[in-house]
Amino acid sequence: MTDFIDETGQERHDFWRTREEELGCPVRSYALGRYLSGREVSGPLWGLLYLTEESFFFHHFPQQNWISALGGGASVGGGASSSGEVVLEVPLSEDLLLDRGEEPGPLARLLGSQGSPCCLTDITGQDRPFVFSVEQKGSSLLDHLAEAVLPGVPGSEPSGPEA
Repeated sequence: MTDFIDETGQERHDFWRTREEELGCPVRSYALGRYLSGREVSGPLWGLLYLTEESFFFHHFPQQNWISALGGGASVGGGASSSGEVVLEVPLSEDLLLDRGEEPGPLARLLGSQGSPCCLTDITGQDRPFVFSVEQKGSSLLDHLAEAVLPGVPGSEPSGPEA
């Protein structure tokens, strides 16, 4: 049993190390979540939400759908792909407003949603609101995201000669 935990922990470590190498910067916070709407991709989709110093990301991984596989759309892996990989990025700026939404009601929790719909809105109107939910209890992702988009929090002051 310990071997399984160690392998899983190592896989998780390797995954995030690889992601940071691809991004060129550290991942500050992450959680399991759902993308609901706001970009060219239709939602809802389950995946990982993660935050860097410069951007907020949603990453959905390819899946096999057993219902599609029964429909005859078999692929090399024995099933049909229900969805491909999706990576959505929201660059962080002081023009973003975070609405944490309301706690989900009993019906939403009964249907499997633990998180409330949250919304990142571009106050300039250049992008549609990015709607998502954090589905991992105890995650600090929303707190870190709020710190990243709210002007005046420590670490967001301008630096350089003008400061």
